[in-house]
Order: sequence, then structure tokens, then C-alpha cells
Amino acid sequence: MAVHDIEKGPGRAPQEDAGQKAPGFVTDPLGSNTPFVNADKLARNLSARQVQMIAIGGTIGTGLFLGTGKALATGGPASMLIAYAICGGIVFVTMLSLGEMASFIPVAGSFCTFAG
Repeated sequence: MAVHDIEKGPGRAPQEDAGQKAPGFVTDPLGSNTPFVNADKLARNLSARQVQMIAIGGTIGTGLFLGTGKALATGGPASMLIAYAICGGIVFVTMLSLGEMASFIPVAGSFCTFAG
């Protein structure tokens, strides 16, 4: 019996294997011997760009966890909490200022547009 890739195949088993049960194929309960593919199988539809984005996300996530772990081991939990609070406050004030500038001077562009 030949091995078939269910997800890349044409959807039907070859006629030589019609009498045998291949993985992923079921026989019609009404009695015909025409096998058909189960509808609950997942398809491989990821593009190369999506796979690259998953890889980049995994790399960045790993770096963040390792960097956080090293900072936690060096400074302890209290210093890390203080550092996150300070950085979060800076980001909050920056975004608040950017929102105020965008509502005061509504021009198309990014943060650099308001710089000069």
C-alpha cells in the first residue's frame, strides 16, 4: 500500500487502494467503495512570510525572556518592578504627549513630523 499525503493529495485515494483503508480516508457509510477525505483535517496553508514572522516572534520572545531572567537574577524582583514602572511611565507620558500633539496639529505623518 502506498503512503499518501492527505493534505497535499487530490482528495481521493488511487483506485488500486480503493479496497484498503488508508489513514485519513473513510468509506462511505451508504455502501459505495469510493473513499473520501475527512473534513476535520487541517490543511497546510502557511506562506513563507507567515513562517518567517513566527520565527522572528519566537526569537524576540526568547530574547525577552532570557534578558528578563538575567535582570531578575542580578537585581531582584523589587528592582525589576521599579524599572518596569519607570519605563512604563515614560512610554505612557510619551504617548500622551503624542496624542496631544496629534489633536492640536492634525497632519499626516509619524512622530518625526512633530519634531520639526
